[in-house]
Amino acid sequence: MPSKSLPDLAPDVVHLWLIDLDLPAQPMTDLQMLLTQDERLRAFHTSQLQSRFAVRRASLRILLSRYVHIAPTELVIKFGQHGKPYLSYPSTNLCFNLSHSGRFVLLALSTAESIGIDIERMEPIADMDLVARHHFSPTEQSDLFNLPAHHRMQAFYNCWTRKEAVIKADGRGLGIPLDSFDVTLAPDDPPQVRRLDLSVHTGPHWHLNDMPLGTKYAGSLAMSLPVSYAHYWLCSSNPSQSLETLFG
Repeated sequence: MPSKSLPDLAPDVVHLWLIDLDLPAQPMTDLQMLLTQDERLRAFHTSQLQSRFAVRRASLRILLSRYVHIAPTELVIKFGQHGKPYLSYPSTNLCFNLSHSGRFVLLALSTAESIGIDIERMEPIADMDLVARHHFSPTEQSDLFNLPAHHRMQAFYNCWTRKEAVIKADGRGLGIPLDSFDVTLAPDDPPQVRRLDLSVHTGPHWHLNDMPLGTKYAGSLAMSLPVSYAHYWLCSSNPSQSLETLFG
């Protein structure tokens, strides 16, 4: 019987992989074998952080390899001027972005030209208003401060993840002034970019989508095209096993 294949990845389709770093994994030595020497050297000192770093990088290589049909160790992943990762080898139109927070890694893949993703665990922030004043636009600050207190934490993380997704999709990261664009943030408002300073943003108008991550995490996706369909999978920190279960 032929094995099932990954669904088609058209430019207006996105594949989202949510990887739970705390689910049972394959032996750490197996994962570390997939990393480059540089990736091994960048691992953190504490055992938990080192383990999660190795799982993140190995998971990325395992999943990408399934799309481009070469071994995980043969992939060459490089970083742009502002830190955005891309596949240098093999030559491909596959674009990806990833984000991690707490026990989860979220990986987004598309053949659209630009894609950005952000995930954040929602936790109370003692100086939330001060953080908003430093990182949100005046319009976003006004929208946030005018909400009832019980809606503000959700709205804060909506704004944070949407803005992060936009600057990651753009590729310039924090080289973009965060007050040069406005996003919606109220819990009942659909995710969208409401304003772009065209002297700063000369590329596409970004299309935003929120990720269905439950009540403890917020996540947002920014793409240069509107998303017509999103495939969404949860897998353990053993992506090879999850892929075999899902697609044979």
